[in-house]
Parts: sequence; structure tokens; C-alpha cells
Amino acid sequence: DLISAEVLAGFLNALGIALLMSQLGALSTPQGAALAGICAVITQFLPSAPIPSSLVGLAVATGAGYALNLDVPTLAQKAKDPTTFAGGLAALPKIPEIHIPTLDDLTLAVPVAVSIAFISLLETLLAARLVDDKKCEELCSFFYDENGELVPPPGAEGDEPLADVPTETILSLAAGNGLSVLAGGFGGCGLVPQTILNLNSGGGGQIATGAYAASMILFALVIAPLVGQISNPAIAGIMVQVSLETIQWQPTFDTVKGVFENKEGAIIRLGVLVITTLLCYYVDFAVGITTGVVLDLIAQGKIGGKGSAVSA
Repeated sequence: DLISAEVLAGFLNALGIALLMSQLGALSTPQGAALAGICAVITQFLPSAPIPSSLVGLAVATGAGYALNLDVPTLAQKAKDPTTFAGGLAALPKIPEIHIPTLDDLTLAVPVAVSIAFISLLETLLAARLVDDKKCEELCSFFYDENGELVPPPGAEGDEPLADVPTETILSLAAGNGLSVLAGGFGGCGLVPQTILNLNSGGGGQIATGAYAASMILFALVIAPLVGQISNPAIAGIMVQVSLETIQWQPTFDTVKGVFENKEGAIIRLGVLVITTLLCYYVDFAVGITTGVVLDLIAQGKIGGKGSAVSA
């Protein structure tokens, strides 16, 4: 597997830690920490059917803040633009004017765009792989042979061509981002924390994706003023819960345990995990993942080898 379990765990560890650290401001007061704790506990332990536990946690934590008259900020108060939660058609992006970029513009924008696009593609495909792992599917986990052809999974039957889901995902992402820019919006990508939250809330499949998109439109145009009254610590509670679930506790523990049990290659696997985590957190996610993959391939002796099957 090109991105090994250790590289994936290192990436997710760094992502979870970064997400957790970003919520510390909302937890800096006793009231904020208490409301965040209420929301996190409800999100974690309340069943997600028929209503997602995260929505129940938001409602309970926000309601408790209002009932007790706690001095905690709302999303509307934290927003830099006072019209952010105004709602209505004014919330729709304005179609920008098209300008021909100069050479200086391209010199400045292209390297940044390539870096952001690379990171976005990585996180989108890793989020898809996380869905595969959690739902025991193989939509984005498959192998190429030395000729770049897809290797059928075990038990595959028939002569129908295999669906190249990752390529379809990348092309769909590029098309969506292009349309968003032309409509005055900005780009996006698949996000691991939101994917985990959606899965834990019972989401999965095309219906859940469509419901998510429809809900976003509803929140932005219709009930934005209500959304703006949600307390910031309540949102932080969900993010804390998601960050703790994003961190790969069990795989990390198993890797460390393998070192103490003197398993073959355990020290190398732990080194790859730690280096990937540190580089992703302190330097850049693209640098961390790329370095982890290269170190992993060097350790396995695959760099420069011939005829090996490589997984995407």
C-alpha cells in the first residue's frame, strides 16, 4: 500500500491534534469548557438515530448557556463580518469580474494553488479511504500493476471495467471547484473531521451527500440567523469530540507495543509514524505525507524496484 497504515495514522494524528489545539480558545473559561464538555459527551454517547447526536448536543449546550445566562460568545458574535449570519439571497456569492492575470499574478498564485490543490487531493482521497475502512468497503483502496493497470480485487467477476473511483472523485472535485470560482465562491475538498462526524451521525451514500448539500443551502439562506445564535463553545465541543476520534489511538498504541515486543520492523514503522506526525503538524501536511511515503518505501526496499504492485 503506497500510503501505509503508519503514514495514514501519522497524518490523522497531526490533523486531530491541530484540530484539538484550535479549539483551546473556546475552552479557556470554565463556562465555555463546561458547555463544550456537555456537547462532546452527548455527541459521543447519544445514539445518532433518528436525530444526529451532534445536533442534539448543539441544542442542549446552547440552550443551557441561554438558560443559565452564561457569558459565552455565539457564532454571530465571533464572525468578523456582521452580515455573515444575515441569511437571505444576500448570502449568495457575487459573480466576480474576469480579469486577465499578469505574469506577476501567475508567479504568485500558481505555486500556492498547486500546493493547496495537492493537499486538497491528498485529504480528499484519505477521507475516502477512511470511509472505506469504517464501512468495510473498497471504493478507494485498490492496486495498480507495473503497467499502470487496475488489478481486480479478490473475488471480482466479469469483464466489466473496474470503476476508477479516485479518478472520478478528483475530476468531480476539480469541476465543482471550477464552477464555485466562476460563481464567486471558493474551493473546497473532502475533510477527514467532517467525514468522521457524518459517519458517526449515520450518514453514508448519495442520499446523505445530497442531504448535506441541501442542509448547507438551507442554513445559509433561510435559518442563518438561528445558526448564528449557537454558542461557540458548543461548536468547539463537537470539534473536540471529532478531534479525539480523528487521532489514531489504537494504531499508535499497537505500533508502540510492537517495538516493546521486538517485532520485526516495528522500530522503523514507529519512526515513520512519528516523523509523519511531526512533519504534518509542524511543517506541512503534504511534506509530512510525502516524506512518510518515501521513508516507508525506502524501508521496504521498493524504491528502484521492478514489477511491484503499487496501491493508490
